[in-house]
Amino acid sequence: MQTRERNGTIDFFKFCCSVMVAGYHGWLMGGFYPKDYTGTYVFVCGYLAVEFFFIVSGYLLTAKAATYSPAAPQTIYDTNLNMIRRKFLRIFAYLYPASILSHAISQFLNYSPRTLSSNLRLTVTELLNVDMLGFPAYRSTQMSWYLSAMLFVCFLIYPVLCKKREFFCKYAAPILSLTLYGIAVKTGGSVRGIEVGPVTWQSFLYRGMLRAVAGISLGCVAYELKVYFDSLVDHERPLLAAFEIFGYALFFSHGFFHPKWDNRDFLVLLPLLLSISLSFSENSVLRRFFRHPFFNWLGAFSFPIYLMHPWIRSAVAELFPSLAIVPRYALYFVLVFAFSLPVMFLGQRLSREITAVRHALFLTFLFLIAAEFLLWMCDALNL
Repeated sequence: MQTRERNGTIDFFKFCCSVMVAGYHGWLMGGFYPKDYTGTYVFVCGYLAVEFFFIVSGYLLTAKAATYSPAAPQTIYDTNLNMIRRKFLRIFAYLYPASILSHAISQFLNYSPRTLSSNLRLTVTELLNVDMLGFPAYRSTQMSWYLSAMLFVCFLIYPVLCKKREFFCKYAAPILSLTLYGIAVKTGGSVRGIEVGPVTWQSFLYRGMLRAVAGISLGCVAYELKVYFDSLVDHERPLLAAFEIFGYALFFSHGFFHPKWDNRDFLVLLPLLLSISLSFSENSVLRRFFRHPFFNWLGAFSFPIYLMHPWIRSAVAELFPSLAIVPRYALYFVLVFAFSLPVMFLGQRLSREITAVRHALFLTFLFLIAAEFLLWMCDALNL
């Protein structure tokens, strides 16, 4: 598979966002969300990390659409299918080993042949990234809603960007983003939307998919801002540097240390939008500080962290229930990093070998057959 040139600044902040969202979900080790905690507040608004991922995805999608030419031998629709296929295979290369490892951890915590067979059967929906369309799924990694929503929204928006990029980015995308985030903030008090249980994450009409539309649309706006920032002259760079640093500082201070959810979190996304646009532009001041390949490695490491942290959280909560919150969090992050390393290694190997990914897809359908057989055996033996 082909690899694109990586942006060290974006990669570093992707890693920070993965840590932020892992910290946010880590509060569930105590059986409560951070807004219910009355002690020291950290990671309370860590859910905003997902908005960073959506904005970056929207930017990259628009940048790719900007290279499309009507004179190209492929039609827009063929190009769209090829783009989605490449994205799906890159995601699958990491999701596949993460799913296997997550199943192993879940069965270690609570082994049951019937549960295992049922979960394996429903995991196929997760691995194919169609669970956000409303299909029943067992989310082995518990985080695939974002991947499914992102892929589907990219599939919808990309042809529009190829044909009407300027109209969409300058008019339609801002309206979509403001409207959907405004509805979420008004009805739910934050960009996460209404709190009505986990079922509201599923299907196109529920908040997970609409949140993806809002965030990716904001990423389309980021591309047009980047084009504008590239046109500015050198004497304006100090002001741009201040904007770039301020946007990230506000976003991460809010995500890590803000004491409660509130309807101001959308306002934090506006400076972040400017910062991401500047980080991609030629006038980025932070780019010179993040050129070392280590930051690119951190960016690649962020995805396994995102996939693996939920079941590590469950394992720490069940195996070490008496630990105080600080050592429990320390152990949690150590184990998240440790289990993410093999997922990263296997994911990179799979992503380099498209044939290996096809073999993994074939094994996925074998999983389905094996799960059905195991479920039949459980019924026959009354297990």
